[in-house]
Amino acid sequence: MDRPGAALPPLGLLTVAALLPADWPKRLVDLNVRGLSAEDLAWAETVFIGGMSVQGPSAKLAIRHCQAAGLRVVAGGPLFTMEPERWPEVDHLVLGEAELSLPPFLADLAAGSARHLYEAAGRAELAQSPVPLWEMAELEDYMTASLQVTRGCPYDCDF
Repeated sequence: MDRPGAALPPLGLLTVAALLPADWPKRLVDLNVRGLSAEDLAWAETVFIGGMSVQGPSAKLAIRHCQAAGLRVVAGGPLFTMEPERWPEVDHLVLGEAELSLPPFLADLAAGSARHLYEAAGRAELAQSPVPLWEMAELEDYMTASLQVTRGCPYDCDF
């Protein structure tokens, strides 16, 4: 019997996928479950990557592969939000709450004037968050799934 490849599906990326234009083709590649293939790179035009601090080395490698394939890289999530200065090679940093920072990026991208850095001002409410695109994930690859019932920590903790 095969065991699941990861504890949880990437809720953040599935939520970001739901915030992207509905007519954009989308594919989820969870590097906790499988590797990034040449077919994935050939299929894509733009790559959205997210992660946590522990995934930094893996993210650097994935970004290098994507850029070597000539793909635009858009990064967000805790890894990139905590230290954006560590990621000058990323084409676009969309930081903080995606419900707030992603719409201006998408508007600028459509206008051909996307900047390197977008940061959310304030916090999004849970009601602003769409239902994640669960259909993109192969749920049998995960031990469990999560359900979002609140939005982030209201404190700006520094560790």
